[in-house]
Order: sequence, then structure tokens, then C-alpha cells
Amino acid sequence: MSKGNIPEPEILKMIRKRECTSIGWLVAGDGAPFLLENCQGADALNLLLERGNERPGTPICLHFFTDGQSLMLIQSLPGDYEYKDKQIPYQHYCMIPVPISPDTAAVMRRYQLRNSDQSYHEHRITSSQMACLLDGQTGPYQLLGDKQSAPMLVPFRGLSSTDALFQELLDNQPMDQNTPISTRLMRSVIQCVDSTAFEEGIHLSIEERARVYTAIYRHAQRAGVQADQLDNNSIVTALELR
Repeated sequence: MSKGNIPEPEILKMIRKRECTSIGWLVAGDGAPFLLENCQGADALNLLLERGNERPGTPICLHFFTDGQSLMLIQSLPGDYEYKDKQIPYQHYCMIPVPISPDTAAVMRRYQLRNSDQSYHEHRITSSQMACLLDGQTGPYQLLGDKQSAPMLVPFRGLSSTDALFQELLDNQPMDQNTPISTRLMRSVIQCVDSTAFEEGIHLSIEERARVYTAIYRHAQRAGVQADQLDNNSIVTALELR
């Protein structure tokens, strides 16, 4: 391709499989380099997850990349493709931008319960890294590598349960402008957060303070917590995760 020649379709398909890249981008530079799955909700997420389970006994690893507000799930499993009458092994990646909702959280919880033998990893990345992922500008091999190439250094930890991750993401979603806000609850949240931050010696920027207010309020609202029932432990946890 560097000489202006377009490879044969067989070569293009091989590159697409190995690199998770768009053929349109490979041939003409159109669109984003890397392919993202179309995941619009819980049903789509469930179908995409189960598609990876079509071959029983296949070792599957799920990588959850998050900046605390958005979530990219990269499903990793061994695959193979035919080239010149030979089966070539490679690591197959599926990039799934996951919508944050109670329904997708429930789908993920059920999947993990049914597939406890699979590997689950959580990776914390920056907002700019997440933007590149969601725009299809960063590919899975740049993040995870394969047996032949060294992966990019992305901190990760084993994820025993996806519940806490989705709880954090749900708490951090922007508030719906059409939903009425309980002034009494929000006032109590602000007072508790400010006093707890002062007692713990935690300095909050304006953006961090607003994010913590929103997260605590949303969590209290979903849990049915009243203004006089706020738990200081939850506030300290939210401050530490800000």
C-alpha cells in the first residue's frame, strides 16, 4: 500500500482481522482507523457478549477501560484465519462502547455470574485516552498488544464483580435536566461533602466538587436515602474516587 497498490481482498481481510481496522480506512483513508461494535443498549450488549461464547472452552478475557464516566469493553479471545491454505492463529479483539444504564449493568452482572471462569480486568485511563478509543483512533493492540508485540502500559486490576464499576459509572453520569431535583437532599449532600472534605483534609477543585455532589446525590436518590440518612462512609469513598 505504501507504493499506491491496493492489496488483494484476502490480504485486506487478514489485516482487518488481525488489527481490528476498517477496510475503508485501509484502502482510502475514510473514517476512523479502528472498528467499534454497534452497541445501543442492553440487548445489543448481550448479543455481542454471547457471540464470543460460540466456541465452548475458548479462553475469553474481558477488559473494561474507563475514565470514570464512559466505558469501553474489549473482548479478547484466540482466533484463526485461513491464508494460503494455512490456519494462522491470532488474538481477536472486539471493541464494544458500552452505554451506561441499569439495564446494561444487569446484563453484565448476569454474564459474569454465568461465566465466572473467564478473566475480567479493569483499566483506568484518562479522558483524552477514552475519547481516542470512542472515536476509533486507538486500537486494541496499542492497549493490550499480543504475543508478538509489547502492550502499552495501562494500569489494570482483576475485577471480581462489575457491580461496583457500574455503580460508580451510573453515579457519575450527567444529571437529567428534566428530572426535578430535591432541594433538601441536594443541600444536605453539599453540607456533608464539604464538612467531610474539611475533616479529611481533602482539597477539591470546583470540577471535582461538582462531580462528587452529583455522584452522591444520584446514589442517594436511587437508594431512596433521605436527607438525614446520608452515610459519611459513602461520602469518603466518593471523595477518594473523585
